[in-house]
Amino acid sequence: MLIYKGLLLTIALSVTLVSAYCPVDRIEKLGYCIFRVHCRGTVNNITLPAHCQGSPNHPVRVDLTITEAVDRFDDNLVNTDFLDAITTLRISGTWPTTTVEIPLLQYTSNVENLYLIGNNFEQISGNSFSELGRLENLDLSHNRLTTVEGLFQFDSNPMLKRLSLAYNSISDLPSDIFDELTSLVELDLSHNNIQDLTQEPFSNLTNLEILRLATTQSEI
Repeated sequence: MLIYKGLLLTIALSVTLVSAYCPVDRIEKLGYCIFRVHCRGTVNNITLPAHCQGSPNHPVRVDLTITEAVDRFDDNLVNTDFLDAITTLRISGTWPTTTVEIPLLQYTSNVENLYLIGNNFEQISGNSFSELGRLENLDLSHNRLTTVEGLFQFDSNPMLKRLSLAYNSISDLPSDIFDELTSLVELDLSHNNIQDLTQEPFSNLTNLEILRLATTQSEI
């Protein structure tokens, strides 16, 4: 039997403006402290049973799907306790702009795995990940990112081990872009438009074991 640590949150986004709710009949209990939840519009009004809150003796898993999300799908949150328990977070869908902030992440300081795949992002606000000091795996692949400048700055020493920026439109890497990521073991930069790549951005990656550059337009 699998033991689940923390909370698993899967968010599917669209931007149709609709009434937002998480109906009781769409909250399904799959096992002891294991839930599947479907919300429309926003993440709101979700409270876990008392025996599933705040106790390491009862690992919690919540699979949360949000459809027809509004622009700020975390507005007017009443209870953020369950967000703080999340260890794996997936967000995918259609966003109203190509330059985005993800304010929900300020409530998910314990997240270890974050997947933001295929959202057509061109730019993510530079402080979006700053509070995710426990983040180990970050996947930003299959977007349209043109820059990652200032994106990998954290309020505490980051634990990031795997970072994927594959299948984007990145053309330049600032020399200090990965300076804080000293724990990084695997970095995927494949399928980008990098034309002038030097060793300088990688000089602080002392634990790096895997670097993928396939079909980029430059060699180190």
